[in-house]
Amino acid sequence: MIRPFQLRDLSLLSRLDGNSVPLNASHILTNPTSPVYGALAHRLLRRNFPTFIWRSAGNGPVAFAQLHMNQARTQANMLWVGTILDAGRVMPSLRKSAETWTHEAVWQALFDELAIYLGTRGVQNVIAEAREDGAEAGMLRNIGFATYARQDILKLEQWQPSDNSIAKLLTPSRRSDDWDIELLYAHTVPHMIRMIEPHPIINDDSWVYHEKNELVAFANHKAGRSADWLQLMIRLEAKADIDQLVRDAIIFKPPAKDRPLYCNLRQYQSWLRPALESNGFRQIGSQLILVRHTMQQKKQKIVNRLDEVLKAHNGAINTAPYGNTQFSPEVSNFSQSENYAG
Repeated sequence: MIRPFQLRDLSLLSRLDGNSVPLNASHILTNPTSPVYGALAHRLLRRNFPTFIWRSAGNGPVAFAQLHMNQARTQANMLWVGTILDAGRVMPSLRKSAETWTHEAVWQALFDELAIYLGTRGVQNVIAEAREDGAEAGMLRNIGFATYARQDILKLEQWQPSDNSIAKLLTPSRRSDDWDIELLYAHTVPHMIRMIEPHPIINDDSWVYHEKNELVAFANHKAGRSADWLQLMIRLEAKADIDQLVRDAIIFKPPAKDRPLYCNLRQYQSWLRPALESNGFRQIGSQLILVRHTMQQKKQKIVNRLDEVLKAHNGAINTAPYGNTQFSPEVSNFSQSENYAG
């Protein structure tokens, strides 16, 4: 059974911390904090790190999941997952379990219950990132996640500015640029990805470049405790010097000693790699980005489908109170075929 983290779980979470797996690159690289810190910060300081504890029946496996919610609280980004297959082995007060579990079976049970818990609270998608060559990616796919994007992680550790290191093309974004940034996002990012990530990240550390009154480049810096994260978005049709656009993005907030600059390069923007590498970035890894839909989204699909059926029958279906409603076979078959388990 899954439940939110409580202070009495601190000892258990500290043990699970040693068996945890990170599932979000930008958070781990720019804010390298432990799951214990995140759980306490959420509980005591109301930081946005909801943490959940899962226990099997009896004294078998225990697990935890820590995530970060978007501002609209419709999407949960996984940060950490940790499991201990035999709680009796690390907690002497418990008897050793006679059941045999695998990590994948524990993840299946954990994420099934987490999807239901989050779905009933309005969350539609659970996002996880995993190394392309790691075992976690296969486990996530086996328990209901689907890959919707791929990204390479690049790192810039040193930056040697020249005497005239001033931005030549990019300028700070203004509130009036927000709509144009959304249009650039729609023209650059594939539709399937926009269904899961409908909007770009726009904050005070954002810069833009226009060509003939059309916004064709956007750069955004997300500051962390120990590093910064660069997001680039440039139209393929842009006529500007791409090397200079990347250089401008670095100039605004270059890496410092012991504070590198990271950049994620999505597959649909892979043509930017030469410009990034010519400015000193080097690849440190590749990831798959996966999504699992919760019960909330499945419910919405059912509601939308019922609306379509009602319109198609043009009022032929009795819409009296529930106890007297006579559903058509089409509605009944559709409802029975949906998987409510998340």
